[in-house]
Amino acid sequence: MPTKTTLYALGSNGNSQLGVGHADDISSPQKCKFMTGNSNEVVDYVPLDFDANEQIKKIVAGGNHTLLLTTLGCVWATGSDVDGQCGLVGPRPQQVEGGGGTFAGVWRRVQWRKEGQDEDSRFTDIAATWVASFFVVDGHVVYSCGRGEKGELGRGLDRSHGPLPMRCFDLRDFEAEVPEVKIVKISACMNHVVVLSSSGSLYGWGACRKGQLGENLNGEKVSWLPKQLDIHLDWMPRQVVTGREFTFVVGKRHEEQCFLGDAGRIKLEMPLKFETESQQDLEIHAGWTHIVVRVSDGSLRGSGHSQRGQLLEKQPQQQIANFAMGSEHSIAVTGDGAVIAWGWGEHGNCGAEVDEKKNVMGRHNTVFVPDRYERVAGVGAGCATSFFWVEV
Repeated sequence: MPTKTTLYALGSNGNSQLGVGHADDISSPQKCKFMTGNSNEVVDYVPLDFDANEQIKKIVAGGNHTLLLTTLGCVWATGSDVDGQCGLVGPRPQQVEGGGGTFAGVWRRVQWRKEGQDEDSRFTDIAATWVASFFVVDGHVVYSCGRGEKGELGRGLDRSHGPLPMRCFDLRDFEAEVPEVKIVKISACMNHVVVLSSSGSLYGWGACRKGQLGENLNGEKVSWLPKQLDIHLDWMPRQVVTGREFTFVVGKRHEEQCFLGDAGRIKLEMPLKFETESQQDLEIHAGWTHIVVRVSDGSLRGSGHSQRGQLLEKQPQQQIANFAMGSEHSIAVTGDGAVIAWGWGEHGNCGAEVDEKKNVMGRHNTVFVPDRYERVAGVGAGCATSFFWVEV
């Protein structure tokens, strides 16, 4: 069992979205800083409950803010909170006094009381659009906060700003007759949000002009309220990912794929070509204009735009253990435990070595190599931001 987890970050940081204690872009990894409890003490490790086997589960990012979810249902946030997009209820200091100095841009715990109860909410999933965040509570209810001019908040016509978290979707309003139904995935990108339920139903809201919520909503341009997606599949959806103007749904078998949006516009070849016995063997991520899949042998297959090197043309010698995709770049852990990155790297999110167009193209950078006592346990990525966490 690990005794300490450290989160590292690099990349775009003008709004302290990396949470490293300052607001400068960085091209080499720095330790993230977390404010603990009510004492304003700032530490350079992730405050996890190792007695309860708590681990980092997921990192998502908007344009200038970042959220982190743990396996015990805790959420931490950093970055711009001008529109309340971090979900921090209460004072939102720009600078935090404590620990013998002044700290800016540290990760802070997102804590709410359950409605009508004297206990904290347990978060089961998170997502983010450009200036908004979404929190799934207890597997049923989605809360939104922040700003969205294209219906991203899901709160109704012209409700484009909500600085405090508010319920926008309750799965039980749509599937009350389905026993023990839960939200198994929420995914969001620039301006739209999609929810997948355990029954296989899909729901969405936000921008829909490009067909990202199904062709039947194209004419509306914006869906201000959550709606069930009108797609008819003869298979059970298992995973869903979202790009800037598309949604991609897959089932259990290779041929079970559904793309919502204009695939030709971003040079996506559908269906995706990858050979595997089960989609459950796959790790699927989407960037703004591309999709990449890690298959069971540890190799990557992708399709879409790659003018910035988003699609890794040359596979690394080591297999990919896991990876994450940002807007136009990726970060991954190799089989030997190193962290590599490739794609658009203008802000340092792929490391210091970039070409004249600020890309890491046709190759990858190695941004971190653990020592013998360390293990890279996971990676995350956002809009020109990269994260990885190390256990000792």
